[in-house]
Amino acid sequence: MRGHPRAHALRQQAFRTNNVLILALMVYGVLNFVVYEASGLHWHEIFRMPDYLLATNRPLTWTLHLIMRPMTFNGLGAFIATFVSIHTMLTVLHAELLLVEFAFDGLLERVERHVQAAGAREPQLLWQQFNRELGSCVREHCVVLKQVREVNRVHSFSITVQYYTALLSLAIDTFFISYYGLNFVSVCVSIFSVLLVFEWYYCCKLVEDLQATNKRIGWTLYNDKWSDWLKYGKDQPAALREFRTTLSIILLATQRSLSLRGSDIVEVSWQTFASMLKTSYSVMMFLIELRRLNR
Repeated sequence: MRGHPRAHALRQQAFRTNNVLILALMVYGVLNFVVYEASGLHWHEIFRMPDYLLATNRPLTWTLHLIMRPMTFNGLGAFIATFVSIHTMLTVLHAELLLVEFAFDGLLERVERHVQAAGAREPQLLWQQFNRELGSCVREHCVVLKQVREVNRVHSFSITVQYYTALLSLAIDTFFISYYGLNFVSVCVSIFSVLLVFEWYYCCKLVEDLQATNKRIGWTLYNDKWSDWLKYGKDQPAALREFRTTLSIILLATQRSLSLRGSDIVEVSWQTFASMLKTSYSVMMFLIELRRLNR
């Protein structure tokens, strides 16, 4: 698919999507820094050291206070880095998988045009050209699947951290709003929690898109115009049997789950996203009940 307009368009779209994501996160990071410093949020009681520590050990209090500020910005930087890293890779891989689907689409017609352009229409030449075209498509598909597995291997730990960070942050910040009410500080804190949840939502969306595209690849090949093509197999029974075996293997490979996992219990999917929201709500209700009992 090198040089094809479709390949250029899909890769340009993935490039633009990644650029928009990076710019949006950079703008958010700068605004977060400006608001944090200008409004003095680091002096709010949820960020500063407890008063009893200040009364008992003032040097330690100031040391911890000075450490907390860069830790806050490092946490923001880590969030942006993990967001950009995994999502840009998944966006590019989805574009490449769409190209593989496009390559499988109209495969038979492409083979016939190529053989006709060569001035021949012998069944043997058709099957040879078909095997070359199909082999090229399968190789590209295998490369994309290999890269998806590599992304899963590299980001398995960060996926787990993202999941539990979003879960706990949503629960704790919702509890914080119920305790302090809706004010400037609670809005600033809740925006970050919403972004963490959006990060996991967007990751689930990209993985589900990968799953759907991968499954469509097999059915795209299966639904091609085989009724017009099988007439070329009358004099080539061995080639026809080989093709049927190849088609079965491709269908089997494309129907397998193309999942990303952070651990045995964290799989990137819509089911896990819904489970995260329900668990976060349960944690929030537990904190509210605990506060009520301690009054």
